[in-house]
Amino acid sequence: EQLLFAPLLLLLLLLLSILLLGRRGGRVLVGNRASGDFPAFQSLLQDNRTRRLGLHFQGMTRVNRMLFITARDHVFAVNLTTAAEAFVPQMTLTWRAADVSKCAVRGKDGDECYNYIKVLVPRDDETLFVCGTNAFNPACRNYKTSTLEQVGSDLPGQARCPFESGQSNAGTFADGDFYSATVTDFLASDAVIYRSLGDGRPVLRTVKYDSKWLREPRFLHAVEYGRFVYFFLSEIAVEYTTLGKVVFSRVARVCKNDNGGSPRVLDKHWTSFLKARLNCSLPGESLFYFDVLQSLTGVLQINGRPAVLAVFTTQANSIPGSAVCAFYMDDVEEVFSGKFKEQRGGDSSWTAAPEDAVPRPRPGSCAGDGPAADFKSSVDFPDETLAFVKSFPLMDGAVPAVNRRPFYTRTASGSKLTQIAADVSAGPRKERAVVFLGSEDGRVAKVLVATLPHDTSGSRLLEDIDVYDPDKCDLGVREEDRRVLGLELDKEHHALFVAFGSCLVRVPLSRCGRHGACKRACLASRDPYCIWLRTGRCADTAPGFKAGFEQDIEGDHSNMAASDISATSRDREMAADSAYGKPRLPPLPSGYLNAKGAEMRDWRMRVGPGVLLVSGVRGAAAGEEDSASHVHYTLLIACVLLAFSLGAASSGLLVSRFRGGGRRDARRNGTFDKDPEASLPGASSPHPLAKLGGLLDPAPEVSAKPRGERPRCVTCALSPAGGQNGRVAAPEAVRVPRTRRPSLRSRDRAPPTACGGAPSQPDAGTHRGSPESSGKEKLVGNESDTRRACVGYIFEIVASLVPKRR
Repeated sequence: EQLLFAPLLLLLLLLLSILLLGRRGGRVLVGNRASGDFPAFQSLLQDNRTRRLGLHFQGMTRVNRMLFITARDHVFAVNLTTAAEAFVPQMTLTWRAADVSKCAVRGKDGDECYNYIKVLVPRDDETLFVCGTNAFNPACRNYKTSTLEQVGSDLPGQARCPFESGQSNAGTFADGDFYSATVTDFLASDAVIYRSLGDGRPVLRTVKYDSKWLREPRFLHAVEYGRFVYFFLSEIAVEYTTLGKVVFSRVARVCKNDNGGSPRVLDKHWTSFLKARLNCSLPGESLFYFDVLQSLTGVLQINGRPAVLAVFTTQANSIPGSAVCAFYMDDVEEVFSGKFKEQRGGDSSWTAAPEDAVPRPRPGSCAGDGPAADFKSSVDFPDETLAFVKSFPLMDGAVPAVNRRPFYTRTASGSKLTQIAADVSAGPRKERAVVFLGSEDGRVAKVLVATLPHDTSGSRLLEDIDVYDPDKCDLGVREEDRRVLGLELDKEHHALFVAFGSCLVRVPLSRCGRHGACKRACLASRDPYCIWLRTGRCADTAPGFKAGFEQDIEGDHSNMAASDISATSRDREMAADSAYGKPRLPPLPSGYLNAKGAEMRDWRMRVGPGVLLVSGVRGAAAGEEDSASHVHYTLLIACVLLAFSLGAASSGLLVSRFRGGGRRDARRNGTFDKDPEASLPGASSPHPLAKLGGLLDPAPEVSAKPRGERPRCVTCALSPAGGQNGRVAAPEAVRVPRTRRPSLRSRDRAPPTACGGAPSQPDAGTHRGSPESSGKEKLVGNESDTRRACVGYIFEIVASLVPKRR
């Protein structure tokens, strides 16, 4: 019975390894002592009303060296130069709603009867354009950038600012005109892309209550690029109404010189409005789409081409997942030059419009340029062109992502990504791209992305930082306040501003000092912001570093100097990545320095498979999809094989001991056979599973024959004639002959007689108790011997699974 412990031990070790690795593979929640040292800003704590109501963050905009934070009833201006020492506003603008009584009469929630500042856009170098909900009566003002003093009188905020704090909006100034995207009515039923405040251009808007133009949109961003103003949004897809409310991400554009249509068609409406789908999906036979746009950057340079970076998530009722995709602006232009999508009937499907059905000049063109170069103004466009763009503003093609796939994906974590900030010129040579991704659970992931199409190293998660600090941010608000609502990068001062609903936290871009004087740990971090100095310490990179340091971004551990950083070949990258899955980080020093230079003690450190966890900051050394959710596959396989090997070794030792005990028993009983394989019944069988099944079945009575004679079937255990009333007669004892390996002496043995036939009589001299057979057969009729034989077959099965060493 003790021998049954070996296979049970094997299974137990395998289960323990899988369970433990499964726990390590989930999201690791560590302490937030590191985030506790980050400077944070809640609100004006000296103001009792503001302190009681909280911050209620709405947005932040960087203008020169000032960071403007919009919130409820306030605008805070923070000096980026001094924010590292004291995260306090240098200037504060207080703008409260003038008439709160009307808001209460409308039956709205009391929390909305305030002035939520939703718009803060630089109008020029000296003026800020600011709009607020003003207790469901939107209003706008102009302020001086330097002093936050109001300039001029109030302006109506309708179509420029939403009515509620939860409604989306986007806006930008281009050529003196304000382009806004929001809702125009109290019930938020009329979404609009609007142009106003211009001196020489007419006020234009999208067609009202037309789902082909906009259908329940959520506006994210507006950017001026070339002759157009682009709007990025997500909306209910009108072309997939049969599947319910499916959300698609779009990019829409309008011409800056659009003057509207003729008095007959599209009068005071856009004549150049077009929109196309953004395709962020995983390639394969069946594409896996990330359809919902969450956040995106401005126009950046990726691989030397203008592009935007964006965060997408899956549908609300789908598998939780997030992805980071980039889109070249020239790819966007190409899609808008492609085919249109049309619907011929109200119930028919949407298909590509044939080219011969597209009128001239091409719908959506800018007057005086390209296909519409012969027209000085959009007012002169033919009615046929205007009618076509009014009915079919959707393009048939989708804008493809850079490299036709996401830069980074997260599908196993329960929390989705919500915000993005990017540094496309990271590192001493300004050739690396690092993105910072905020999530729903208050964490920020720092990812080194691979932007080149044939980059074999892939994107790598460098750090996963738990930024949210309940001691600084939790003011008794709801749990969803942990959601990251905004990210703003301050590269000049090596900082990232992370916004929550109740606070803002200033996070340094890197924590290279945690590696101390350990060169190997510094280089293995593969962080573009970390360099190893010749003075013997790991430091944050700073502008002006050109020599005198080492860095190993590619992960080949060659201790490359500054002049050899980009000399790594692709083959060495692949070899380094495959070998880097093992944890090779040495122990870190016990002392660490915070941003103020003070030593931080009682830091909790855990080293995992390629992942370094230091009290709220996790640095991943291996190139993995998401260290917050996965353990490296190399370590997983190694642990499983190790557990299997330990169990197999234990089983083998016990098998050897059992065989040796059987031989000693045979010597004492006088039944020792010269064949060493005959000590264990059935030990050399090539079909252990079949024999194991046979042993577990009711055993027939068998008379063993001497060597060289043919074994015969004595009786059949399943024969109804063997017992009374049709019952099976149990034999008194079962004689089991010693079996041979099939390749040895197979000619001396014939197959046994089939059960069910007449029982054969044993030969004379070989009957039970004969002296010839007493030394060549063993009586195993008792239960203990049968159980030992079964255990022997189990050991044989386990041993057959272990590969033999040559």
